[in-house]
Amino acid sequence: IEVLLKLCNLDSRNARSIDDTQRSREALKCLSNCALLKDATRLWIVKHGGVPASYRLLASPVASGEAQFLVCRVLLFLTVDAPDVVEELVSLGIGPTIAKVLDENVTKFVSNDSQSGPNQISPKLVISEALKLLFNLILVETRRKEGKEEEIGAYFSGCLAPIYTIVFDIPISKPMPLSPPTNYAVQALMQFPFSAIYNSWSNYVHRRQNQIPSEALHNICANRMCDILEGTLNYLIPDGNPDNHASTSSEQNVDATIAPLVLVMRKVMAEDPGFRESFMSRLLPSERYTYEPLRQQAVELDKKKEHLRILSSQYFSFLYSLAIGKHQ
Repeated sequence: IEVLLKLCNLDSRNARSIDDTQRSREALKCLSNCALLKDATRLWIVKHGGVPASYRLLASPVASGEAQFLVCRVLLFLTVDAPDVVEELVSLGIGPTIAKVLDENVTKFVSNDSQSGPNQISPKLVISEALKLLFNLILVETRRKEGKEEEIGAYFSGCLAPIYTIVFDIPISKPMPLSPPTNYAVQALMQFPFSAIYNSWSNYVHRRQNQIPSEALHNICANRMCDILEGTLNYLIPDGNPDNHASTSSEQNVDATIAPLVLVMRKVMAEDPGFRESFMSRLLPSERYTYEPLRQQAVELDKKKEHLRILSSQYFSFLYSLAIGKHQ
């Protein structure tokens, strides 16, 4: 491990050196595999100055996409249940640095300017790894600083603009909407408090559409999230009948896949009546069903119920109670 740290220039004796070469990247691959397979490796890396050295490489303007990917992976392993490591990274400025990595690679991903060959790391992979690291940083930091969710959300809020680009601007993946990097973007979004989500969302939309009314902010969010939810459920349960997919493994797969998205939807509905109204128009039957003949309602009503009725009862109760205004 000591040799690998030296080859990566991540040991304390090379504290100011930035090295991004084929040799250093191969050493980083080995180091990340060791950190994954053996906990003692993580302790060794931390003890020998690997955390600040890794941060400097990630923050370097000359770091390649492959180096960014590998450093994010190493830091992900180092930060698992490690509040001291997360505290050190926050003090170094990891929030703005991850935002920079995401901005840079989302721009490349959107423009298809990957400049990567068949054996190179693509911007999509860098984005996914950075989002996994972001998820873990916020999770651990929130546990470390209980009651400081607003402060933590504000610190990492620079990451929200590229997250919104992934979720709301990039065309929905087919046939599975919640595939990388969208699923990781939603999981990271789930960790933010509503205040950070709303402020960044409002600024993000207004930068693209001037003088947009507040209800449009709500509708854009609700329609996109419901489109993703519906497409995901159609993919996971193509015949629309959850009873044909009643095995434990299938249920767990559906729940695990949609849970982050459903929880984000629940969060924004619980905090803002405007969001609740917009989601209600997509998730619940309209008032006209109280007076129109059933035969005229059947097609639209079945379509609107289709993706809701196959949610687990726990997630459905969250959405339904909030949509009809019975949240606590």
